[in-house]
Amino acid sequence: MKKFFKILIVILLIPIIFVIILKSYYLIIPGREIGLKGDWVSFAGGYIGSIIGLWGIRWQVDNEKKNKKRIIKVV
Repeated sequence: MKKFFKILIVILLIPIIFVIILKSYYLIIPGREIGLKGDWVSFAGGYIGSIIGLWGIRWQVDNEKKNKKRIIKVV
């Protein structure tokens, strides 16, 4: 389970690092900003939503494995 949370933290840090890279690119090479605030909010919402969805699937699969083990022990 600790491994899962480490992976989750890394996945959640990817968009933050991505934004920092884009902002530093914008500071080094001035010009038009990449994307609007609404675009970034949509990107973050989609990214976080997919992470939550994958976590839900993982949780469901783990619970099904535990239930199968319990049924086998009972029988």
